[in-house]
Amino acid sequence: ARSGRCGRLPPRPRLPRSNLMASQDGLGVTRLDDATQTHRLLVLPASHFCERARWGLDHAGVDYDEVRLAAGIHMPLTRRVAPGTSLPVLIVPGGGAVQGSGRILDHLRLPGGDPALEDRFEHRIATLLRQYLYSVALHHRGSGVPDMLFDGVPAWQRLIGRASWPVLRRVMASSMDARPALTAALEEELERELGWFDNRVDGTRPLVGGTFGRADITAASLLAPLALPAEMPVYRHLRLPAATAATLARWRNRPSLRWVLSTYETYRRPNGSRPA
Repeated sequence: ARSGRCGRLPPRPRLPRSNLMASQDGLGVTRLDDATQTHRLLVLPASHFCERARWGLDHAGVDYDEVRLAAGIHMPLTRRVAPGTSLPVLIVPGGGAVQGSGRILDHLRLPGGDPALEDRFEHRIATLLRQYLYSVALHHRGSGVPDMLFDGVPAWQRLIGRASWPVLRRVMASSMDARPALTAALEEELERELGWFDNRVDGTRPLVGGTFGRADITAASLLAPLALPAEMPVYRHLRLPAATAATLARWRNRPSLRWVLSTYETYRRPNGSRPA
């Protein structure tokens, strides 16, 4: 409450920025203060960028709590701990926050990077893939997009998200320029990028120096919405028109997406555990 100019109420103490949503526990939001000295990873359930950060933390063996936020609702909540509204955000013990999947991997100091490849995936392929899928899914009745976006979020966020879905759908389509008129051109561009990566992979081998690392995490996670690995069941909510589904099925036979599926099966383990 505001203190008012008459001085009847003392000013409310300002919460540290790291105490995200600490005053909202009654609404079912996970407490995110520093008392437990535990890392917190704020994610959108369906985001391939968030999966990139999650996999990096798991591979590094970092213990953390995942906090799933609903699309749209995530924006004011994220602003409490980070400069922008994008996810993922890693809240570290002591109150710091690292925003963005690339910066989180930097923070973890994971080996096996390839800056040029990762830049192409982060700033070209991943955004193109997202625009392509949503240019279809946001305009297809029964696409399952809300199920994907609100998977595992607190009940109150899910209720608000579903009630506001017609507005959120329009906002998402506008912000990503995800228009059906662009689908065919986006498909051609994405197929060219897959062709480039087809020539970059060598069977199922890691991309850099024969040892699994940061570049593999980047490429595999950012292509996961096309490859649909079993380790990412959230993408199974998505139901696309027959023509688009047939395109994705054909693409999954390409060397690039076969590499993604093999990489997930071999290396996607929680909390830094290694394949047997």
